[in-house]
Amino acid sequence: MVGYGRATVALTTRRYEHAIDSLLRTIGVTEVDDVDTAEVFIRHPVILHDLATALHLCGRDVEAETALEREGNDGFVLFRHYPDILRAVMRAAEGNHTRARQLLASAVADVRRAGVPLGPADCAIGAAALAYWAGEHEVASDTLSAVRHAGGSRTEASFALYRGYADRVKAALGDTRSRPPANEPLDEALDRILGRLGVSAE
Repeated sequence: MVGYGRATVALTTRRYEHAIDSLLRTIGVTEVDDVDTAEVFIRHPVILHDLATALHLCGRDVEAETALEREGNDGFVLFRHYPDILRAVMRAAEGNHTRARQLLASAVADVRRAGVPLGPADCAIGAAALAYWAGEHEVASDTLSAVRHAGGSRTEASFALYRGYADRVKAALGDTRSRPPANEPLDEALDRILGRLGVSAE
């Protein structure tokens, strides 16, 4: 558990390569392809989310996809939406915005159906990342601001995703922002960005 704790600290403080190395050591392998799904899930149910997020934030999306595949589809209901969120972000990074919107819609629908606590924050972070890749930097900034004011994210993985895209959005905006971030409740911010992206989660 000490090794895992150090890994998550590295993940949430933007030391992504260090987090990857520490997470793989915690799992007991040196390569993502060597991960044993069943053993990992029993010990750390969300460690593969952490690993996949760190890999994505380092631009290693092929390995991130492998980590998500190792999890399978039997995750706890409270965490089941996150792989679709991260996959949506990765598809957007590749330029496949249609598939990204479909995956995000699925995640939002799952969160709303299951009533996942703080699940809307995860969805909003994912939506902000999609907006970033679509060049919608101001609405991405507004959404991340709403996440921050609502109390943040649910897990180390979603917090790392939040920080990673907050940094990217801030860098993209530079001094060009035309107004201060909107101050709106998270649910309203999420609905607004979903509408802007053309995502329907009915």
